[in-house]
Parts: sequence; C-alpha cells; structure tokens
Amino acid sequence: MSDLQINRTDAEIIALYLERDEQAIAETDLKYGSWLLVVAYNILHNYSDSEECRNDTYLSAWNHIPPDQPQVLQAYLLRLTRNHALDRWRLLHRSKRISPEAMVPLYELENVLQDHPAEAKMDSAAIAEGINDWMAAATPRQRYIFLSRYYCMRPLKDIAERTGLSVPGVKKALAKIRQELKERLTQAGVSL
Repeated sequence: MSDLQINRTDAEIIALYLERDEQAIAETDLKYGSWLLVVAYNILHNYSDSEECRNDTYLSAWNHIPPDQPQVLQAYLLRLTRNHALDRWRLLHRSKRISPEAMVPLYELENVLQDHPAEAKMDSAAIAEGINDWMAAATPRQRYIFLSRYYCMRPLKDIAERTGLSVPGVKKALAKIRQELKERLTQAGVSL
C-alpha cells in the first residue's frame, strides 16, 4: 500500500529528496503533477511532449536536490518544467513541428526587444534587471498577467477567466505592459 500523503508540506517533500527517498517523486507528482503538466502544455500544446517534460522535471529534481535546497518547491519545479518545455519547444521549432499558437507569446516579447530574438535576449543580465525593476513597480494584476502570459505561456482566454477581464481587456493590458516594459528597459540603458 502507498504511503502517499495528500497534505504533505513542501518542506516534508524536500526532506524526502534530501534523504534520497524515492517517495519524494510520488509526493511531488501528487501535489504538483497536474499543475506541471499544464505549464508544459501551455508552451508545447502537445500532451505527450508535456508529459515527458513533467517526467524530466521529476528526474531533474531528483538529480539536483541535494545539493539544491529550494526555498519554494513550487517555484523551483515551475522553473525546471518551463526550462524543459522551452528546450523541447526549441527542438521542435528547429524541426518545424511546433504549433503556431505556442509561438505567439514569444513573438509578442520580440516586439518589445525588437530586432533580437526574445529567447537570446532574455539571458541578458541587464534585461533581467530591467524586468525585475518593472515587476517591483507593477500592480499585482499586471504581474499576474505578465507572468501568466510570458512565463507560464497561458492562453489569453485562460488569463481572462482568472482575472475577470475579457480577452480584449487582457490584450489591452498586455499591450500596456509591453509598452511600460519597453520604456523601463530604455530608461535602464538597454539597447533596443
């Protein structure tokens, strides 16, 4: 019989990883598995590829905890899943097997960063600092919309449902966010 506990805390799950107890993966799957699948699916728009990214996330967590000891397990897992999904997206994009709707959020950000591919520019420390500065000044709703669209790659309809806005309202909010972000980056001296 399984020892899975639905109410296990993140600290308890991390302790299982630190003890090298394989139960950690089952507990992670129970608590965050469906959420990780949705995050990967928002990027890839393919269920089997998304499942593979989720499984890669479990393997990465197993291989990196320890030495990593994440403060916020959910954020740590999100970063791993997103990185795996983006790696898969790049692979599929190179072979032209990616769905067009998965590329829309990246194209939107390319308009902010203009002539440079969004993926390459996002690695820049100056841009990361500018985004962090903008995030600190943004409202909670703006931060939620920005992260939902450009980090979690959520569809506009999903963001609209979660924020109580209409889809055109979300589009308008995103346009305003991109404009503010572009101004913030220009003020920070980032060459656009």
